Amino acid sequence: MSIENMEISLDEEDIKIKNKVEKFYNKYNRYPTSSDCFDVRFVRYSTIQEKYGNLENMYKKLGFKYYNVKYPEFRKSDELILEDVANIIRANNLTSWNQFFVLNIYPPASAYKTRLKMQGFDIFNRALNIKKNKVSTKEDIIKRFEAIREKEGKKRLTRADLKKYKMSLDLFRNSWGSYSNFIKEYDNIDIISPNSNYSTEFLIESYIKLSNILGKNDGATWKDIDKEGKKYEIPSISAYTKRFGSIENLRSKAGFEKFVFDEKFEIEMKKKIIDYYNTNNIYPSRNISRNELHLPIREIEKKYGTLGKMYDIFGFKYRNCRVPNFKKDKNLILQDLCKIIVSNNIQSRNQYIKLKIFPRIISYQKRLNMSWNEIYFEAYKKPAKKEATKEEIIEKYHEIKKILNRDPEKDYVRREEIVKHGVKPNELNKYFKKYKDLVLEAESENEYIVLKFKDYTKEELIKLYIDFSDYLGRNNGASEIDFRNHYKEFNIPTKEYFTKKFGTFGKLRIESGFSEFIEVNKSGYKKYSKDQIIHLLYKKHKKYKRELTPKELSEEKGLPSLSTIHRRISHKQSEMWKIVFETKEPGKAYIPIRKSRKKYAHLYSDKELALKLLKDVVKEKNVSSWKEFNKMKIKPALSTYKNVFNIKYSELYFLATGIKLLKKPTKQKTKQ
Repeated sequence: MSIENMEISLDEEDIKIKNKVEKFYNKYNRYPTSSDCFDVRFVRYSTIQEKYGNLENMYKKLGFKYYNVKYPEFRKSDELILEDVANIIRANNLTSWNQFFVLNIYPPASAYKTRLKMQGFDIFNRALNIKKNKVSTKEDIIKRFEAIREKEGKKRLTRADLKKYKMSLDLFRNSWGSYSNFIKEYDNIDIISPNSNYSTEFLIESYIKLSNILGKNDGATWKDIDKEGKKYEIPSISAYTKRFGSIENLRSKAGFEKFVFDEKFEIEMKKKIIDYYNTNNIYPSRNISRNELHLPIREIEKKYGTLGKMYDIFGFKYRNCRVPNFKKDKNLILQDLCKIIVSNNIQSRNQYIKLKIFPRIISYQKRLNMSWNEIYFEAYKKPAKKEATKEEIIEKYHEIKKILNRDPEKDYVRREEIVKHGVKPNELNKYFKKYKDLVLEAESENEYIVLKFKDYTKEELIKLYIDFSDYLGRNNGASEIDFRNHYKEFNIPTKEYFTKKFGTFGKLRIESGFSEFIEVNKSGYKKYSKDQIIHLLYKKHKKYKRELTPKELSEEKGLPSLSTIHRRISHKQSEMWKIVFETKEPGKAYIPIRKSRKKYAHLYSDKELALKLLKDVVKEKNVSSWKEFNKMKIKPALSTYKNVFNIKYSELYFLATGIKLLKKPTKQKTKQ
């Protein structure tokens, strides 16, 4: 362990701590961490904080070379750590930092980042570029290469093959400069790149051939070469770009004149469009114009904006390429639409949409420039149904309430019910933001329903909650169960309405002045009063329907410690539960209900069953004495019955047989 000579003078306490650090290091081969201060009792961490601030400052002051407390592997220079990274990369054949990060190694990848204060990508690259220790030797690379060749059964491996086996091209670049140089050296042949193998004349001929096949008078584009090149055995784009540079240079060398959008071309284009229309009864779309008619779409869009605008300028009745029916006269299109509406008995626009009829209604409206009400009138020769007014909806509400035979004072009509009886949701949304606004307006004279749907302030809700708790006699505030069972009886909003306003039910209790929630002291520990503990124990008893054992109380969540419970109420378990019930249910007789640990717990709860079982056993086995009963090893045992009834054996015998046992005479000493 290296110790630096420091100019700072050390006091006696510093020297003591320094000696402890040395002993710890010699024993565990690492520097102590903060957890060691508690586990191994190295030095109190509070002492370190008071004197030095933290562990790192302590090590610096004491003269220790401090890198990382947790990982002794990091007590090296950055270069040596990077060499370790390079060795890990080489051993696992890694190609990226992500692969390194996923590895289950110690120290983890994140620790390397914090120690070196570098990004993962930089660490990976720095590790690969270390000159002292290369990631892989040439021999290793050749061995891996040959192994992949054997697996694939190929003489020549492509880059895709190497990628498949996670063999990076960087390995070849670092050692040979490029993958092609490696192949030259490995196979001892001079490799000609496929791009340099083609003559300029061949490339131009291939380009002209492709342009003629595709019907491109101004020459094929880069996209054409990329998509159709393989199909017609044309060289790749890279071969052309390396040789010619730009597409304009290629076109000029191939003899294609620069495209000019003149009158001659317009006449030819119009002729193509008209011929297509005469044969197909539809104007060509953008895709058809480009792929079938070989029209320069980009040049057209530069000049006219869109294909449709060009048709308008030329005087073509271009309406909608996707809907051939829309090329008719407006009256004929309207007639077709009216037939569809009448035949399907469509009464609304939404109904038309739901039927998913093609063409869509919006397409008809755009083509005809008509609203739905106008179309409906043309179909049925009568106006479409008007939307109901606000007054009509309220009248409808009362009618539905009578039809459903609801209590006029306490019941109201639900949203689903009013929609079922013909009121449209869009009509409700038009006049009422929320459905309760309709109920309040319709039931404005009904105090019961007004109170139920009213928007209460926090102060009003607190008053309601306090009154509700007093009504039920709840000293610690009404519970959530009380709300479920009695909120209708008291005519107050639901529990959910209260929680929306206050956030949680507990906050409602606190703001209402009830001490359900526990205070927290300065140390962060909960402070429980006697009343709070009694309330919590009572809730647990109601939940489990019995008394909890000391072990269960200590393990149960939401309760203070067992010592706190005993200290505040009683150290005796039975007495503690008695106090709980006398407080929460005054005047009622306390009946203990304990968890039975006994095997025959059902006999303890049902004594009639136990007595019947005992009588049947005695009669069946013809038992004349309890000794005989025990010898027969009958289950349940005699002691179980004695404990169930909590009486003496003589009394138990009388209970089972109806015979009273006489007292045994005292033994007299026999004369010799």
